[in-house]
Amino acid sequence: MPGQRTFLVTWSAWRKVHLSARLVGYRQPSLQNLSDLFLYELWTLCAGIKQVIAELLRMSRLTSNYRIRDELKAGGNNAKEHWYLLRTIISSYQPILEVDSCAAMNSLIASSEHLFDTCIAINSGALDAALICASLDIVGHELARLERLRLYATRLSDWQTITILDAVLNDMMEVKHRLTELMGRYVHLDTDWEPASNPVPGDTFVDSASAAGPAVRH
Repeated sequence: MPGQRTFLVTWSAWRKVHLSARLVGYRQPSLQNLSDLFLYELWTLCAGIKQVIAELLRMSRLTSNYRIRDELKAGGNNAKEHWYLLRTIISSYQPILEVDSCAAMNSLIASSEHLFDTCIAINSGALDAALICASLDIVGHELARLERLRLYATRLSDWQTITILDAVLNDMMEVKHRLTELMGRYVHLDTDWEPASNPVPGDTFVDSASAAGPAVRH
């Protein structure tokens, strides 16, 4: 029927426009002021933390060292708490479109997973070292993001948010310290490993007595 066909065409056109508007709004959010920028960065961090929660749980299954496994699981639980804390900040601002993923964290996780796949074929010590260092990379990324957010919040004079960010920052610094300790205590070198002796060209040691030749008696 003509009327029904017109309705279907109109509905289809509206759906395309609506979907296009949503996609454009998602990919290119309109950041008009500092609070918009702050909120966008906060959404991005929250999206990254959600990815970290799943990744740390997966990483914990790769190690046979129970201390490293427990630390990775604890890191995932801490990440959940941080996610909820940061979401309370978002709720106090004028909402903008939510960010579904963090491109930087996607790249970090992808490179780490490639490293894990390579180390699994070598030995557990190498894999444990890779897991700890990948966790340190994640912590470093989150610390940098939190510092940026703290600068924004300071400029916005949002002291309550600064208090929350400081608490999360302190937690992350403790995680960084624990991971560094794990590397020193539980990642062991291979028994047949020795540092290579590669002399630097032009830096050969010469015994001064030998260079002078045999002593001459008068």
